Formats: sequence, C-alpha cells, structure tokens
Amino acid sequence: MTVNVWTGIMTVNVWVGIMTVNVWMGIMTVNVWTGIMTVNVWMRIMTVNVWLGIMTVNVWMRIMTVNVWTGIMTMNVWTGIMTVNVWTGIMTVNVWMHIMTVNVWTGITSVNVWMGIMTMNVWMGIMTVNVWTGIMTVNVWTGIMTVNVWTGIMTVNAWTGIMTVNVMMGIMTVNVWTGIMTMNV
Repeated sequence: MTVNVWTGIMTVNVWVGIMTVNVWMGIMTVNVWTGIMTVNVWMRIMTVNVWLGIMTVNVWMRIMTVNVWTGIMTMNVWTGIMTVNVWTGIMTVNVWMHIMTVNVWTGITSVNVWMGIMTMNVWMGIMTVNVWTGIMTVNVWTGIMTVNVWTGIMTVNAWTGIMTVNVMMGIMTVNVWTGIMTMNV
C-alpha cells in the first residue's frame, strides 16, 4: 500500500511535472511566437517607416531639384532678360550717339554752309562795291575827260572865232584902207 501510494504520488508528481513543463513550454512557445511576431511587426513598421523616410527624402530631393532647376532657369531667364536689356540699352545709347553725331555734324555742316554763304555774300558785297566804285570812278573820270575835251573844244572854237574875227577885221581894215587909198588916189 505504501508502495502504491508512493507510486501514485510519484505518478501524480511526474504527471503534474510533465503538465507543468508542457504548460510552461506552451507559454514559452506562445511568448516566443509572440516575440517573433512582435519583432516581425516591428520590422515591418520599421521597413515601412524607412521606406516612407526614403520616399520622403526622394520626394523632398525631387522638390528641391525642381526648385533648384526652377531657380537656375529663373536666374538664366532673368540674366537673359537683363543681358537683352543691357544690350538694348547699349544699342539705344549707340543709336542716340549716332543721331547726336549726325545732328552735330549736320549742325557743323549747316554752320559751315551758312558761313560759306555769308562769306560769299560779304565777298559779293565787297566785289559789288568795288565794281560800283570802279564804274563810278570810270564815270567820274569819263565825265571829267568829257568836260575837259568839251572845254578844250570850246576853247579852240573860241580862239578860232577870235582868230576869224581878227582875220576878218584885218581883211576889212586892209580893204577899208585900200578903199580910202584908192579914193585918195
């Protein structure tokens, strides 16, 4: 009886021990599976988070790349517009300078032409005065010469008249004297 009781107690103890081990193993198996599942879930969450981070970085990099490219393009466009504006400004200045040069040259030419015309007019005026003075001098000289010639002719005529009168008077005197002498004879 003692052996049976002891065997029964030992059997129960063994069975309780085996059951305890089995329960503990089951709990451990569940805990291990739960741990593995937890690790797997955590790894998936981490993978998703890493992927989301990489995607976020990629998206951010693309946005930055677009922004940088847009900025460079904007700068290039602005620089191009500024270059065109500067070039247009320089061309405008050059055109204005050419117009001013033409105007200055035209002005100088106009002054030169005006001076030339004035010089010509002055010279013509002086020449006209000289010609007129010359003509007047000729006319005066001709007038004086004419008066002198006329005076000479008149003098000659007067002298000739006097001489004619004297000759006639002499002839008449001779004739009278001859007549008187003839009468006396």
